[in-house]
Amino acid sequence: ATSQFRKALLVFEQVVRTHPDNLGALNRLAGLYDQFGRVDEAIALLQRYRQQPGAAEPVVLVRLADLYKRKQDFTAAEKLYRQALPQTSEPLSVQLKLAEVLSWEKKYDEAIKIYRQILAVHPENRTARFNLARVLSWKGRKEEAVQQYRRLLGETP
Repeated sequence: ATSQFRKALLVFEQVVRTHPDNLGALNRLAGLYDQFGRVDEAIALLQRYRQQPGAAEPVVLVRLADLYKRKQDFTAAEKLYRQALPQTSEPLSVQLKLAEVLSWEKKYDEAIKIYRQILAVHPENRTARFNLARVLSWKGRKEEAVQQYRRLLGETP
């Protein structure tokens, strides 16, 4: 399987060299770099793409934010998730990622607000409820955290 990944890597590198504006190839190449642990190369590739006029696609912003989050550069990830949020066709996913990053940055009040907004629209979202409970606990709001954990346990998976 590793040799197949390496072959795919070479193919996508060639495609990107000849067609640097091919978003699909860039995204796949960034994913391959990420799988090989070459996160810095994935970031550099997507940052170069972003320099092109009109290249602010939400998918690129989210992919870049995910890479920065993996590197634990939460400030950069937060900025990119915020840029992607108004443009994305998947706001729930981006909201969850943004709230998680805010939590790691200890911006608990902002994270709590986003989790509550998610739950107002998607009360069945177990990830948002669990993360809300966790952040409330970190914030020292133990009773509220217990309430959220109880609601979570009362729901069926």
